[in-house]
Formats: sequence, structure tokens, C-alpha cells
Amino acid sequence: MMLDELLKLMEATGNLNPVQEIILRQAWDGKTYSSMAEDYHFDADYLKKVAHKLWHLVSALLGKSISKTSFRAIVESLEITYLQKQFITSHNDQFLVKTPSNLNIIEFPGSLVPLNSPFYIERLPLETNMYQEIEKPGNILWIKAPQKMGKSSLLERIMARAASQGYQTIYIDFQQVETANLSSLNQFLKWLCVNMTWQMKLEPKLDDFWDDDIGSKVSFSRYLRQYLLSRTNHPVVMSWDGINLLFQYPEILQEILLLLRSWSEEAKRVEVMKKLRFVLVHSTEVEIPSSPSQLNYIGLPIQLPPFTVEQVQDLALRYQLDWVVGAEGMTTLETLQALLGGHPYLVQLTFYYLARDQLTLEQLLQDAPTPSGIYGDHLRHYLSLLKTQPELTNVFREVVKTEKSIQLDPILAHRLENMGLVKLSGNLVSPSCQLYRSYFATHL
Repeated sequence: MMLDELLKLMEATGNLNPVQEIILRQAWDGKTYSSMAEDYHFDADYLKKVAHKLWHLVSALLGKSISKTSFRAIVESLEITYLQKQFITSHNDQFLVKTPSNLNIIEFPGSLVPLNSPFYIERLPLETNMYQEIEKPGNILWIKAPQKMGKSSLLERIMARAASQGYQTIYIDFQQVETANLSSLNQFLKWLCVNMTWQMKLEPKLDDFWDDDIGSKVSFSRYLRQYLLSRTNHPVVMSWDGINLLFQYPEILQEILLLLRSWSEEAKRVEVMKKLRFVLVHSTEVEIPSSPSQLNYIGLPIQLPPFTVEQVQDLALRYQLDWVVGAEGMTTLETLQALLGGHPYLVQLTFYYLARDQLTLEQLLQDAPTPSGIYGDHLRHYLSLLKTQPELTNVFREVVKTEKSIQLDPILAHRLENMGLVKLSGNLVSPSCQLYRSYFATHL
């Protein structure tokens, strides 16, 4: 495998940004981190931090333990596979590659970050661990986070990673299900079956497997085992995005979760079921119904953390905001970190406006907690949510108006944490960022 082939593979799986590409190209030529820093005007310690995560990423992608010194020798000893070539070709047809020379073409934050975008920040080792977990038969990953924390962007990379390994991928978006298909468990499972069949490019054959006498759950399982899974020689990764829609239909939700648990257990002893893996995604702002106790025992829970100050600095450099380098830049970054708490969307929104010279940092900081600031829509969204829940409004008002961390009823504290409004430290609760404290202290 040549360097350009590796770069294209990483690009296609959404695991390459401009700083990483510089490190890989320079390491290929045997350059030191000090010389890279001098040639490209980076801080050497910053490059070492990025490189430390990068070698873990490349190791996971290629299935080999790789360091800076062994990088070139190992890559040159590998042959790029047919599946990897196909994956690169298909993604080159779909995406335009962004490079440091055209970063003026910046997508507005708030939606899924494209696979080859230089603005996706890896939260290692979280991504690496998830790639490894999805290789285990029957595994269920459950990604949970408030809105705009990067759930969909992470899911996109998990599915791309699975596809690059030759896995069959199925993506179910529950926002697309019509109300009529939620009228009963039987109707919902049929909708799900047809959707899965279509994505596997097969002809629907529900009538051959559906039997009202044995029930829709057993019929669905028969259809899955004897038809869908038997028609592929590859593992199947199925993602269910927006599963919180089913929280409005607790009877359907409970039966679906029981099915998932059953399939996960079957994967330990039934050969055809070993092909299955699941990734579930939901926004924690939507309160989980208390009745389905199975929610507490399904799959491996994945909580998406906020960005660290180093990750915020990494993102700033991708937006070509060079003022973040050095002691003074780090001081400013720490101010931003306190203001935004590392919230991925808020940080990206900040750098979007700064990179486009639409406002200065001073203006941004001054207007941040006001309705006219760039965070106004985000803040109003949470204000509306709180206004519908007076009990939460009252306790959150107490949190933001008290300078020190305070104790709350554990259930209420957990609900506020799920919304992303507070952070917990032991039994103590405080606002998750200074922006929330300033805004809600005025508007609640």
C-alpha cells in the first residue's frame, strides 16, 4: 500500500483532517515533529498530541500496531484490498475533497459533518473502541447524548468503517416512519422488515414468513434469520437513528427492546445470528419512559463527552485560526472553554463566524448570553423546553443563580444532565457552561 492509498482510505472513512495529513506525509519522509512544526508554523507539543492519537487511529484502521518509526515500513508491506479500493472509489464519487487551500468553503454547523470534512474532531479512544466493539457478533451499541453533540456524525463514521471492512450496512431513520405504521407492533415490524429488505437489495417476501398464529415477533425473527441473514455472507451492521420516537409508543418500544436482547443472546449460539450488530442512537433531551425497564440493560451505553481544550484548539487550527497557538492563545481558549463547556456545536459555530470574519472575538464574548448573540437560537430552544417542565425550571433557576455547586434531587439532576444543561461532580450540580449560567439567570 502506498501513502496516497492510505490517505484516500482514511479520507473515505472520515478519519483524515489537514493537520493529520501533514503529519502522515512528513512522517513518511522521516521528518521530526520539530521540523514539521517549523515548516508549518505549528507548536511542536500540539503536533505530538495529534500524532499520538493519529497512530492509534491508523493502527485500528489497518489492524497493525503502528508508530511514527514503523509507519512507512508497515504500510508499504500491506496490499490494499479489493473492498478497500471499492470503498474509496464509491466515496470519491460522492464527496468533494476539502483541503487547506479551500477552507473558505465551510459548511454551516448544526447538521451531520460529512465523512471527508476537515472539521470533524475525533474523540479518541472512544471512536477506536466503538470500531472494535462493532466487530463483535451480536453487540449492541447505544449512543446517547443531547442534541448537536455529534451523534449522527459519529454514527456516519461507524457505518463507513463497517462498510470499509466489507460489512453490509442498514440505516433506519425512525423520523421516516409514518404514524399509520405505528398503529400496532405488527404493522411497525412489517415496515421495519420491508425497509431492511430494500436496503439489502432483496425482494420483500413477508407473506412467506409471516404467520399470525405465532405472532409478529416470531415472524420477524424467522424473516431475519431464514431470509435476510441467509442471503449474505457478510456481517450486518444495523443502525437505528432517532429511536426516541418510539418513547411515545411504550408498548412497541418494550417489545422491540425484548427482540434486540433476544437476538443479541442468539448471536452467542446461533451461527447465522452472529452476523448481526446494532447501533442505536437517541437524543437524551427526550425523557425515557419509566415503564420499559429493559432500557437499563440493552447494549453498551456510549455517552458522548464535550470537547477538551486541546480538541477545541485542534478544531480552531482546522479553521485556520492561528491565534490559538502559544501561551496567549491558550489563555483565550480556556476562556472560550469556560464559556461553552466544550459543546461541539457551540464551539464549531464560534469558529465558523470567526473564520469568516463576520464578528470579532470581543464582540462574540460580549453578545454571547444575549438573545441577539450567535447562540440565541440554541438558548431559546432550551428555554422553551424548560418552560414546559416547571419542576425542572425551578431547580435549574436555583442552579444558575447560585455561584457554588449545589445538591439536587438525584432524579431531577439526572434529567437536567440528560438535557446537557448541568454537569455532575459526585452529589454536586453546576451549569455545564458559563453561557448557560449567564443566559438562564436572566431569562428564567
